[in-house]
Amino acid sequence: MLQDGEKGVIIQRDKQTYAVAPHIPCGVVSGDT
Repeated sequence: MLQDGEKGVIIQRDKQTYAVAPHIPCGVVSGDT
């Protein structure tokens, strides 16, 4: 299983869904993107 932040992948609260997030300088990920 990928860890949080590994290769830009964020593990969602259900621990099953993976959301690919861009590398944002401030590190904040919005659910709207």
